Amino acid sequence: MRLRAAALAAGALAALLAACASKPPPPPDTDATPETARSLALSAPHLDALQCEDETGPDCVDWFRFRPTGPGTLRVLVAMHVAEGAKPPATTPPFELAVTDEAGAELGRATTTAETPIATVSLDVREPKAYLASVRLPTGGEREAYRLGFEAQLRTAPPPATKSRRWTVLEVDRGAAGTSVLIDGGRADALAPGQRGRLVEGSRTLGRVVVVEVFEEGARARVEGALSGTITAETVAEIEVPADTR
Repeated sequence: MRLRAAALAAGALAALLAACASKPPPPPDTDATPETARSLALSAPHLDALQCEDETGPDCVDWFRFRPTGPGTLRVLVAMHVAEGAKPPATTPPFELAVTDEAGAELGRATTTAETPIATVSLDVREPKAYLASVRLPTGGEREAYRLGFEAQLRTAPPPATKSRRWTVLEVDRGAAGTSVLIDGGRADALAPGQRGRLVEGSRTLGRVVVVEVFEEGARARVEGALSGTITAETVAEIEVPADTR
């Protein structure tokens, strides 16, 4: 009997070991390092989850690569994700967000807490280049879902510098479409349709004009609105042109 019991126990142990050996390994953690970072677009938030069972992982940290579309301020945000209709948990998982450049220099770090449920790192983007973001969860917790998002405020280029130049009014045309003036500046003087200015006589402004047609040695500007006085031989058109023109 003892020999039979020992044989049965040995058989059960062998079966258990065989079952453990045949258990498929966990799927590879493909975004666990900066080198395998997943590329993200900034247009939509990214939903993911972490479960760090012990220090060896897997799924203790996710890495992402992203590239701003232009200079400005970019905010990288991480918060716990709760599915629509689900009850939020009583505690906030401590997701740790870190942002680095591609060389590994850290640019910012933040952690979600009950008082700060959204971890935020702000970047002053000056040139187009790639950045890396990591989202980390401490060991020993449950599987926690999170949302990684971006808020960008791009800087617009400053308007080009302009200067005011004056041209003689050669002709006044009062037609059904309104009043326009022909002036003695043209393409060589950097005049272009859409440029705006005013009609001036001495220190007095008679009205506003916009250039509507440009010729080699002349241009036509339409008067916008009513004139506050009569156009005379002393009236000139003062129009804004690019500052780098002579």
